[in-house]
Amino acid sequence: MNDDKFLDEDLDTKPVTDIPGVEEADGEKLKGKGFDKAGDVLSKFLSMKRKKESFIEWLRNDIGMEEENA
Repeated sequence: MNDDKFLDEDLDTKPVTDIPGVEEADGEKLKGKGFDKAGDVLSKFLSMKRKKESFIEWLRNDIGMEEENA
């Protein structure tokens, strides 16, 4: 899915696997932690004051994503 089209649609109804770069395995990890929708992941990023490094650390340490996928 094209990134522009992704952002034009309602993120609260989009599955996490529709996020560009999130593969099925990482999507399952996110779902397992209660992040079912793309909007849930965006809310988490915003709650971290949009700090990229903190968000990546959360993806790696709390969700279990590999460094190259986070």
